Amino acid sequence: MDKGTFLIYLFVGFLGGIFLFIFLGTVFLGTNYLFPRSDPYQRKAVVYGKKETHRSRGFTSYYIKLGFYDGRRYAWDGGYKEYDRFQQGDTCDVTLYKGLWGFEVIKDVKVIGSVKHPPCPRAVFTSLLLRRVEVKPGMLNTNILHALSRDAHNGRYGVPVSVRQVTGCDMGGEFRIGLLNHATFEEIDSGERVFVECTWNLGKKDENDERRLTCWYEWHENYLHPVDSMLWSTDEEF
Repeated sequence: MDKGTFLIYLFVGFLGGIFLFIFLGTVFLGTNYLFPRSDPYQRKAVVYGKKETHRSRGFTSYYIKLGFYDGRRYAWDGGYKEYDRFQQGDTCDVTLYKGLWGFEVIKDVKVIGSVKHPPCPRAVFTSLLLRRVEVKPGMLNTNILHALSRDAHNGRYGVPVSVRQVTGCDMGGEFRIGLLNHATFEEIDSGERVFVECTWNLGKKDENDERRLTCWYEWHENYLHPVDSMLWSTDEEF
């Protein structure tokens, strides 16, 4: 066997090993989740923190950090809706069960004791959002602006530096190409599917550029659904 053939076999074997590892891991976690070996039971926990995990492009994971009364800690990926609803210090009833391989799975989390938080000045925040809107007046209605004011990113990063409804004229280039995974160009251009874009300034990366986070939402059934996000720097070209 010559060296070239050996390297090809080695590369194919390496890829096969990675695939097998991912496949077995998926089967292991999936069967543990799908096949309970115990009845559901409840434990009390306290929310001790929250964390967002962003990819360079794609969906964001929203982790709610739960501290159980027996000292254990668990980062629960509850999704965007739950991330916005849970607050640090909330007391919760957590419903769990043991999966097929003995690992605990969280089935449900309910708040039984909410921390008192000062009311959010929604009217002030909405007025600040209006200053950032980059579309013609009336395109983003009041319901959309109120939904944006409740977005969890605002509590972490402040008022976005720009807010816009994406139209067909905005779809040139690669920056918003991820929206075409959710709707056609014609649906976006006609306004049949309404997508809202928000960009936050995350601060200086170095002396020459700043880091930005852009999130895209679809306005559907009176709710903003996150569909895509991207971390980028102001020195990047799209």
